[in-house]
Amino acid sequence: MPRIEQVLRKGGKPHPRPRPPGPATTIILTFDASVTDADGGVSGVVGSTNANQRFSFTEIMPRTGLPADLEISESSTLKMVVTFSLDYAGASYVYTDTAGAAHSGIFPATNGTVNY
Repeated sequence: MPRIEQVLRKGGKPHPRPRPPGPATTIILTFDASVTDADGGVSGVVGSTNANQRFSFTEIMPRTGLPADLEISESSTLKMVVTFSLDYAGASYVYTDTAGAAHSGIFPATNGTVNY
């Protein structure tokens, strides 16, 4: 690979390096005071308030994809429904259950269901 001095001597222009992305923003949906929460293009609905139950993820910008739903169950009982933009497909999230245990997952590419 030629050095920058060699490129400049040949009349070429150096290519600017891309800027690193800004710091990632972690979003945490909480359900201690309300059965709904929304931020970063993701919304969550639970059956009842719970101080332990959370849903966290890293925000993606911009969001232009179609919406999808992720149903989260604990021991086969539906506990949360998360609606998200399909731009999040393949990104990771952390679901904290009603007992306070954290579970890692990946946003699906279509509507999805997980059971912890």
